[in-house]
Amino acid sequence: VFGTDAKEVKLSQEALEVLAYVAYRQPTRQKDLEEAGKANAATVLRQLLRRQVIRLDRSESDASDVTYSTTPRFLEVFGLRSLDEMPLPEDLVLK
Repeated sequence: VFGTDAKEVKLSQEALEVLAYVAYRQPTRQKDLEEAGKANAATVLRQLLRRQVIRLDRSESDASDVTYSTTPRFLEVFGLRSLDEMPLPEDLVLK
């Protein structure tokens, strides 16, 4: 559980993985997630959109060209002032 207000954000392991992918590779597409092995990316992306931690952006020239990026709510939930405060991927160690 992340967040301290009425809109707490509860994320599954899969949702956290998709959110991390979006955060580190934004803007990204659903196709990129699927190619990275997230077969049900569409479902998880919808959940993250509902929780307002990512946003959807459509290309002005092609409405089917959709990308995903993090939102200010993402920063708030994880206690960051900016994306620059995110740990570098090489600094992350699984324990």
